[in-house]
Amino acid sequence: MIKMFRLIKNEMTKLSKRKSIWAMLIVTVIIAFGTAVLYNHNNKTDLGGDGEYQITQWQKEVKDLERFYAMDHYKDGKYADTSVRAMQYRNRSKMLEYLLDNGYSPYDWRYTSGIIEEMFNCKLYMEQNFSYEENKAEHDRLEALIEADNWKDYYKEIAEEQLARYLRVYPMASDAVEEAVWFEYNYRTENGYKPGAELWRDNLISAVSSAKLSLAYLEQQEYAINTPGYVSPSLGDSTMEKPKLTSIEEVEVNRAATLDKLAAATYRLQNSVKADVGEVFGEESVVATGKRSLFWESFAASHTYIIGVGALVIIIAGLIVASEFSSGTIKFLLVSPVKRWKIVTSKYIVVLLLSLTLTLLMYVSSIAASLSVFGSFGFDDVIVRVENGKAWGVSPFLNVLSGYGWAFIEVVVVATMAFALSALMRSTAVSIGVGLLAYLSGTALVELFSSMGIDFGRYILFANLDLPAIMSRMSIFPNQTLEEAIINIVAHMAVFLLTAWDGFVRREI
Repeated sequence: MIKMFRLIKNEMTKLSKRKSIWAMLIVTVIIAFGTAVLYNHNNKTDLGGDGEYQITQWQKEVKDLERFYAMDHYKDGKYADTSVRAMQYRNRSKMLEYLLDNGYSPYDWRYTSGIIEEMFNCKLYMEQNFSYEENKAEHDRLEALIEADNWKDYYKEIAEEQLARYLRVYPMASDAVEEAVWFEYNYRTENGYKPGAELWRDNLISAVSSAKLSLAYLEQQEYAINTPGYVSPSLGDSTMEKPKLTSIEEVEVNRAATLDKLAAATYRLQNSVKADVGEVFGEESVVATGKRSLFWESFAASHTYIIGVGALVIIIAGLIVASEFSSGTIKFLLVSPVKRWKIVTSKYIVVLLLSLTLTLLMYVSSIAASLSVFGSFGFDDVIVRVENGKAWGVSPFLNVLSGYGWAFIEVVVVATMAFALSALMRSTAVSIGVGLLAYLSGTALVELFSSMGIDFGRYILFANLDLPAIMSRMSIFPNQTLEEAIINIVAHMAVFLLTAWDGFVRREI
């Protein structure tokens, strides 16, 4: 064991003195940064979220509305156009000007809750002389709430109105209705979360409230199905009516999906998960809220460029044995008392260690590259997974690392292939050339066989290296199983190792 360790150490020392090895490490870093820059160039997007676009639209709408009542239409202290439509246009314009003059964000609770619109509706009714005194009192009350930034009282009013409404349409699910309509108010007041302060939290609160209300609806539907002759009350608004369910099976399917949504939204609220980036990794997000993060999109795609590491490993494996023969140093190596099989084994271990080093370097460099190009926005995002109404979070870093793990299997296989060629051909140029040719053309050959319907192509090495695709039944050959792929890989690896052993140990120098 000590001798083997010394052999490995000597091989590492010899390689560390090669400028080409250091060049390969630098190339690996360049690949990582280059792919991030390229991804940024091809995926320009406005992450936005500060409402600037909406504010611009408000400004544009004000100018458009002014065309309907220009100043020359205003004569003798009165508007020339006194139609209902003109009054509505003017009222809308005044509301937008009010929002802009006071610097309200499109996410401010005073806008999203509708209280400002309700206040200006009172103004419109006053202008039209509809219950003037009553609307004046309501206008003044709403204006006081707005100026005092008193969201708690207004959201309490909203909850009370919703409770009365939904108790009428879901009378058999009163407890569920009460829990649903009071959730937002209770959650915000207990935790001090002001509406509009955090958009992602607002969306999740709405998702939880919606899911809880859906559970009340399903409870009402279940009662209606189990009670012959019972007819559930109507909302009175056809645009808001939910489809009637006709069987308990439909209720249970919808309930399971709703419980998953509720679990995911609740988990994210409890753990302050701003965004679920599962979609970036091919997983469907149950509650898709949160800004798009180019950091994760770039980093998640980085393991697909491991082909660059594979090419570098082929060069290393191609020269580690063949260069001994090309330079004539093999004779000095074999005069030592160390057995040949130990020498070739130490060289193979070094190839594997360098393969691991390059793969991990690519992983770390990709993190650094994505951070430098896209910043840390979304750095703390999580992949939220849900099953049977239970949610948990998975670190995207581990998910990407698993992708590198699968890619590393491919790197090891091609490294072993190149190592066998190096021991067999004993020519650095030939072994590297043949290895790179096989690696770069192998996938194209497999795809050609697949397109031509040649099923024998499934037994070619490169048809079995994409193990994640094979596990998800997305391989290019139909009905290809993971077990078959592993057997093919192991068989090829055995042939490569036996070839390397025979070419170095048994052949004459």
